[in-house]
Amino acid sequence: MHTSLSRAVAAAALVLALASCGRKDVATVGTGNDRLIVSELDGSQLAEASLATAREYDANGLTEDAIRQYETARAANPKLRGISHRLMILYGQTGDERATDEEFQKALKETPRNADLENDYGFFQQSLGRVDRAREQYTKAVLIDPKNRLAWSNLARLEAEERNYDAALSAWSNVVSEAESHSNLGIYQAKNGDVEEAKRSLERALELNRTLQAPREVLRWLEEGGAERVREALAEGETGAAPAGAGHLAS
Repeated sequence: MHTSLSRAVAAAALVLALASCGRKDVATVGTGNDRLIVSELDGSQLAEASLATAREYDANGLTEDAIRQYETARAANPKLRGISHRLMILYGQTGDERATDEEFQKALKETPRNADLENDYGFFQQSLGRVDRAREQYTKAVLIDPKNRLAWSNLARLEAEERNYDAALSAWSNVVSEAESHSNLGIYQAKNGDVEEAKRSLERALELNRTLQAPREVLRWLEEGGAERVREALAEGETGAAPAGAGHLAS
């Protein structure tokens, strides 16, 4: 969505939030980059209005505007829950490591056993190339919630990227079928250039489930041009071979 239109949507959300507070004497002064400015709001009303605006900015990819509004909402009402987790993700997107770490600690105090929080922080650590720290966070997430598919998927992808293939296969087994686990493993082995291992995994996937398209496609790509052809096809988003049970962020 275009930036000016996104801010207009956010302004409308703020007006609706104010109306829900029963306020009719509040005016918006502007919708500039810094924030929407309002007058005559008490703390709880400002928090509600700012939170509604933050969510609109957030939904439309206006990360820095969303951060400012979430911060305003929290300052107006420190009892609001869940803001630190979202701010951790947003600060991570901006590359502000210090702020990301601070928000993680705040969110952890708010919800000490939160598998999604551990997963999301692990994803941030992985984005910085900190494999051991990311693995630690994903592992914490699945210990807290053994059914957390996102965390298992992220852990599997990390282990596959690091060529820890047995660990990757074990992690995927908590998310997808045995056939899909072998298919996923074969895709990563092919990307890593471990062609013979990839072929074995992909063929095993087809032995278990002949209807799977992904292993068939990747085997064809390997025949066409080896690992480089697989990497090229996946990078270009060619259909049919996306790993099953993909992970990433929970929020």
